[in-house]
Amino acid sequence: MQALAANDIVMAWEYGRDKHPVDRALLFLTLAYPEMSPDTLRSFTIGQRNTLLLDLRGKTLGTLAYCLVKCSQCETELEFAIDTTTLYDADKDAQSVEPLTSIYIIQEDTFQVSFRLPTSFDLAAIVGYDDIITTRQMLIERCIVQAEHDGQTIQAADLPETVIASLVRAMLEHDPQAEIEMTLSCSTCDYSWSTLFDIVSFFWTEIETHAKRLLRDVDVLARAYGWREADILALSEARRQFYLELVR
Repeated sequence: MQALAANDIVMAWEYGRDKHPVDRALLFLTLAYPEMSPDTLRSFTIGQRNTLLLDLRGKTLGTLAYCLVKCSQCETELEFAIDTTTLYDADKDAQSVEPLTSIYIIQEDTFQVSFRLPTSFDLAAIVGYDDIITTRQMLIERCIVQAEHDGQTIQAADLPETVIASLVRAMLEHDPQAEIEMTLSCSTCDYSWSTLFDIVSFFWTEIETHAKRLLRDVDVLARAYGWREADILALSEARRQFYLELVR
């Protein structure tokens, strides 16, 4: 994995502005893993994808993330910093990761279900559907390889909710990073709650902010020295900031 350079950040922002979060995540990974094909990147499970994005964010912007949330009880805005390495196994060699293709089996009473883990291919297939129940059912059906009741093959749609619930739990057990959960506590009212950390939207917001700052730097230095955008973005952060201090 290679960190996103200044030019990569601007490019990601330019091409990702009108894209769905699923596509933005793949765009980030395409820049980080130029040697991998798009289909390979889409084949990573959601948990693998999230882990790679956390690793990429750390290499690009550092491991400290500043968050702003609103207490769901008293609506006080809370600011805090979190070390993103606590959200995943930062010691794992991300470059050795390959898409998981395993088939898993759960047994629930007289039902047996063989399934695989959701990937970006699956998320892309349900983009555009707003109904949560419908998209959940579509995603589950895509990931079920075979469903049986009393030894007879049945349709995924015929599985009872208890089996579906067990299936979802099993998916998260085998791919825990698919949902990154944080426990928060309000310093004002002492209310505690859990929330999901969406690395795709969080990283995109940071990339957007960073890209616009870089382009403002380009504007200042291009006006002062007549340099090209590509040359300014190719400067190291330290050298670019030094020239900006000279101009200002």
